Amino acid sequence: MARRLPHLADGEIVLRPWSLDDVPALIAACREPDISFWCSLPSPYGFGHAVAWVGEAAAAWSDGRDAHLAIDDAATGQVVGAIDLLGVDPVDSYGRFRFWVRAARRRHGVARRALALLAGWARDDLGLERLEVIAPVGNEAAQAVARAAGFRPEAVYRSYRQLGAHRTDSLVHALPMPSWNLGPGWVDGLADAEVEPLAERPPTPVLRLPDQPPVLEGAGLRLRPYRETDLGPLVAAIDEETVRWLSHVPWPYTEEAGRGFLAFAAGSWLGHQAHFAIADANGDALLGGLNVDIDVPHSVAEVGYRVNPDARGRGVATRAVGLAVEWAFGGLDLARLDLGADAGNLASLRVAAHAGFLREGTLHGLVRRGAHRSDDAVCSLLPSDPRPA
Repeated sequence: MARRLPHLADGEIVLRPWSLDDVPALIAACREPDISFWCSLPSPYGFGHAVAWVGEAAAAWSDGRDAHLAIDDAATGQVVGAIDLLGVDPVDSYGRFRFWVRAARRRHGVARRALALLAGWARDDLGLERLEVIAPVGNEAAQAVARAAGFRPEAVYRSYRQLGAHRTDSLVHALPMPSWNLGPGWVDGLADAEVEPLAERPPTPVLRLPDQPPVLEGAGLRLRPYRETDLGPLVAAIDEETVRWLSHVPWPYTEEAGRGFLAFAAGSWLGHQAHFAIADANGDALLGGLNVDIDVPHSVAEVGYRVNPDARGRGVATRAVGLAVEWAFGGLDLARLDLGADAGNLASLRVAAHAGFLREGTLHGLVRRGAHRSDDAVCSLLPSDPRPA
């Protein structure tokens, strides 16, 4: 992947990297109340913030996965907005956009043009196959820009971010791609949602993690750290059905791969990931695995799991997820717990439903599986949602 930021133009606007000459314009823009609010910027936004941003923007692409660009008026050369391509992942072929335009230049197509330009670069030059815009439900202008640029609605992310004094839901739009399965039965993912978006939800306290994840027990299960003695049962348990749905798991699954995973799991809490072995509470036999990946700044987490072949059909996954839910909301005070599954993985979707998760929509072309990209059902559970009896 190229590591130089682009210069893009369409005759009306120019997209280019930020420079220190932009600091006065950046300060003025970031002090506009709606830009400050929707972007959760420091207030008042000052000289130090702007200088730091310009430096961080240059490093974010050369050393990382974020491309930050200024939007100039092509005729005057004045900064009229900003657009970012964030979280670029060349393996999963993914990226998402964020943008703002100064009040005096809105309703002139600036954001739409910028989004179309940068999306074309991301698709054609970087080869990305899934591009998103995630906008708070109250930011109708950003949603309209996404739709005008050809992005289509896919999901509601409930309680996605803290915005001001409250948490708020966000809408996910994605740009249809040639690699997607766009057959005659294709529909926008939002049609699958079981939830309605809300602009305000209760705030959550600052998340403070324990030194180590606890051992979770209940419903005949024990969720504990992996041990070296789990290596044999782990390697034996990874079958083609597991690899079918967990695209990051190698096949055939070797003892070397198992050792690598056990080493990773042992240190994963440093990266705010808890990897639990699912064990029988009586004999401590290994039944599967469960992980909780925590986004600390935003007080949300994602839960994933697998069950050994000889333990399937016994409610192991549903019971294990139930223990994770109790810990997420009772022990950590998280605002949201995610659960995603391939839209064709009906067994996993049943686990989500039995554990009380609600479907928020379908993310098209999310993961490459072989020669094709597959759709994922995205589900969530909030502390306020009713729990299964």
